[in-house]
Amino acid sequence: GSLGVDVATAVDIHLQDTTVQKICLAAEGPLSLKKPVHAILLGRSSLGQSGVSLVPGVIDSDCRGPIYALLYTLTPPVFLSAGTLIAQFIPIPAGSLNSSGVDLHRTHSLLDYSTWRLTNDVGKVAV
Repeated sequence: GSLGVDVATAVDIHLQDTTVQKICLAAEGPLSLKKPVHAILLGRSSLGQSGVSLVPGVIDSDCRGPIYALLYTLTPPVFLSAGTLIAQFIPIPAGSLNSSGVDLHRTHSLLDYSTWRLTNDVGKVAV
């Protein structure tokens, strides 16, 4: 299964050259799983097959509004249609970090993200 929650593009993507482009995802903050969470944004393993790379990022628990990804290709032109699954949110519970690192017991108990689902409405994550 997937490590995280798959997320799609909200719009058609035309990568005409090798510059990094900011792309709107079909998700918006704040993210939560009964409690606020942060997330690491990574490209799906299948994204590389299309010749596209995603710049990894962090989504803070207090993020509000649309979530964006940074994409680029070394082999333009590339077209991806709206709704293409390109990334994964890897959740990290807010407050799971302390001065000595990650509280793995607390993190494990809060990472039941099987309830995360993308809605049919572009730009919203239902939790």
